[in-house]
Amino acid sequence: MRICIINRLMGIRRGGGEYFDLNVAQWLTRRGHDVHLVTGRKVSGIPKPVSGFKVTYIATPYLADIHYRFNRNGAGHIARRLAGYAWLYDGQLFERKVFTMIARGAIPDAEIYQLCGRFRLAARLSQELAKAAVCWWPGPPTLDDETKKKIQCYAGNFARGDTMPILLQIAPQAQNIPPGVDLGLFRPRTKQSVREELRVDQAATVILFVGRLIPIKNLHVLIDAFAKAVSVNRALQLVLIGDGTERSALEHSARAHGVNDSVVFCGQLEGERLAKWYSAADIFVIPSRYESFSIVTLEAMASGLPIIASNVGHLPMLVKPGRNGVLFPSESTDALSAAIRELAGDPFRAKAMGCEGRAFVEANFGWERVGRLIEQYYESVVCNRSFAS
Repeated sequence: MRICIINRLMGIRRGGGEYFDLNVAQWLTRRGHDVHLVTGRKVSGIPKPVSGFKVTYIATPYLADIHYRFNRNGAGHIARRLAGYAWLYDGQLFERKVFTMIARGAIPDAEIYQLCGRFRLAARLSQELAKAAVCWWPGPPTLDDETKKKIQCYAGNFARGDTMPILLQIAPQAQNIPPGVDLGLFRPRTKQSVREELRVDQAATVILFVGRLIPIKNLHVLIDAFAKAVSVNRALQLVLIGDGTERSALEHSARAHGVNDSVVFCGQLEGERLAKWYSAADIFVIPSRYESFSIVTLEAMASGLPIIASNVGHLPMLVKPGRNGVLFPSESTDALSAAIRELAGDPFRAKAMGCEGRAFVEANFGWERVGRLIEQYYESVVCNRSFAS
């Protein structure tokens, strides 16, 4: 099949949705399909070039940082409205340009167009250009009239986790396709050798977070909780992997708590470098205010880490207290601090939880299983369109 994967942010900055699309593209390519990627870039350049694929970069002003800067707790009504408009307009600029390029043939024709959350563009491609568009939803749709109408206008939808029950209300035929994890890349490794390579203290208990440094990730609660925990256990070290609008504020918070020497900001990492940090860590923490799924949690489990997760969104479906991790109320600094101290003080229990997590991911989220679900779904979409025509 000829497949076009459209993702706004892959060439700018990457989170779970962007890595999911990259992994889908890699798996489908290995299966012999012809994959073309369409992604955004900044007018000033391409912050995250994509290698190994045919790629079309769409240059439009990048306005999403305005959304993250103003859409936070404590922001006023006007600031939140500005954030919402910036997010919407950013998407509209990108979608209009992509549509125009597809209509003019500037982007190669495909049998399937996979779009990350861009249901309006999916509807236009289907209605105006008769393209087979499939939208996958990284988060729940709004249940407004526009969404309900447009979601019926194209070939199909799929999602996973906390998004599925909401999506099924307006798209009853939507497919439940989970994310996949590269079990060869994210795996338990010899901690001593990895720490030597990364220059991590062998005696430290390393607490790891991976993700964008944005308000919804709730990282100020993590810094506060870590500061309380390290006052009891000086061997603790916190490593934050990722970048975002909150970085400078988090660095300031670490200094204000007097723990900046115990907190490491690594910036955004991926591939083998990221996998080694998972292996160097002892505990993974995901303190978000909301997660529709959380691929990084699966990567941490695959790497053999116990999980401390906020009790929000889909995380309780992944983290089973006493088996592969611990859940805590998302705004409770004390509960998070206690969980960190508890697992740091019982490495044998933490190790057992990590083994349980690895087995859970192996059984449910390997790319061989997930990739075939996507491939079979797309084959059915193409077949149904051919039969209908």
